[in-house]
Amino acid sequence: MKKTLLLCGIMICCVAGFAMALTGNLVKNHSAVTPPAKKTAKVISKKPFTVTVTLSGTGGSTYRIIFHNSSYDHTFPMPYNTPTQISVPSGVYLVAILPAIPGPGSGTHSFSGLACAVTFSASGTMAQFNNVDLTCNNTASFSMN
Repeated sequence: MKKTLLLCGIMICCVAGFAMALTGNLVKNHSAVTPPAKKTAKVISKKPFTVTVTLSGTGGSTYRIIFHNSSYDHTFPMPYNTPTQISVPSGVYLVAILPAIPGPGSGTHSFSGLACAVTFSASGTMAQFNNVDLTCNNTASFSMN
């Protein structure tokens, strides 16, 4: 009986050792068949594109042009006799052409603009254009005569 118990004990130890070795191999091999972890997508932040706006004028007095919306408000000098190009972030703007020095301006001028195939025009001592869309392409123009 002691021999039988001893043989059973040895057998159980051998089976347990074999099972543990087999389980260890399965765990090691399991990582080989595990699909790779999902890659997270990289977030690429794009800068808002800018629009090149050509400003020109032949008016004899000094004027300025203002581009205004909820995220951008900038004033540029209105050139005369030499066109100038500026960059403005894409967006929808209120555009105003006013005398550089506050006041009524000197003389009557013609003001015009072209943005997204829409033409703007006005005459007088100053001009204001509402809802000027600078989102459909990367060029626009405004002039004063």
